Amino acid sequence: MDDVTHSLLYPLDWHKTAWSALLEALKKDHLAHGLLIYGHHGVGKMHFAKALGYLLLCDQPQVDSVLGSLPCGQCNNCMLNKAGTHPDFLVVEPEEQGKAIKVDQVRELNHFVSQTSQMSGKKVVIIEPADAMNINSSNALLKTLEEPSGDTHLILVVDSLSSLMATIRSRCQYYEILPPTKEQASVFLRDLYPERNDIDVLVKISEQGPFYAKELVEQGKLEWRSSLSQGLMDVCSGKSTVEIAESWKSIDLLEALHWLDIWIRDMIVMVMTQDKSRVKNADLSDLMTMVESRQVDPRFLHRYREVLSEIEEATIKSHPNKQLVYDRLLIDWKKMLGA
Repeated sequence: MDDVTHSLLYPLDWHKTAWSALLEALKKDHLAHGLLIYGHHGVGKMHFAKALGYLLLCDQPQVDSVLGSLPCGQCNNCMLNKAGTHPDFLVVEPEEQGKAIKVDQVRELNHFVSQTSQMSGKKVVIIEPADAMNINSSNALLKTLEEPSGDTHLILVVDSLSSLMATIRSRCQYYEILPPTKEQASVFLRDLYPERNDIDVLVKISEQGPFYAKELVEQGKLEWRSSLSQGLMDVCSGKSTVEIAESWKSIDLLEALHWLDIWIRDMIVMVMTQDKSRVKNADLSDLMTMVESRQVDPRFLHRYREVLSEIEEATIKSHPNKQLVYDRLLIDWKKMLGA
């Protein structure tokens, strides 16, 4: 999820299209109580949602020549939002990363919405990621979406619209957050990390999702990525699957499955087209070259992606033994490459 600290947030350059559409709806008093913010992972959807929430609660929005209305940063509501202590602003997210938003959390949300505002009369709730709600949680939210209390806005944040129940989608206005251009993503990351010399690689492997690139840098995920790719190389050179799986045990399983999936996708493109320029993870040239040299059947690569998807689904529902899962994936990988 997009990581943001307690400070007053404003929409970013590439948010302008969605921000302008929201302001137009707000100006015409057509802004729905249920708002669905969606788009590519890492484009700053949570950043955008919080900026919108701050604007909706602001007493004296300021006018910007480029972006239009913005939170003023000076009123009491803005000061409380800066401190992360606004009593009428609620963020609902999974209690544990990668797990579901529980029905009890949605019931607490419903209670929050039913209460009288403590400040300006408005309330804002952000649910992120909204597709973390299971069927029970989603059903518990429906009535509140249909009949919200008072001047309340529910902002649902999600990567893909299709991951939400149709009954949830039908009760919301949609706003897509488009990804930044490569230049915009590069500028954003160079401002954050002026000392790094791998910004172009970060832009590419994050698929122009600068907030995901930020996660990679600040949460140690680049080290995980390096360990995973090296392990795939090592197992084909005779290193024990058990030993490699042990070295991977600190790596988040869902994150590992994500990386393995996009690498396999790259490998399928490379094997079928022989065009390495279309490979997004070109910095892993040794791994890609190894797969190319072994002339792996694309059907095996497609099947491996299916296995990754099955494991991801099982992981979300339960707590599998990571080391056993990694060992299985390594054994299957080794067989696929004929090592």
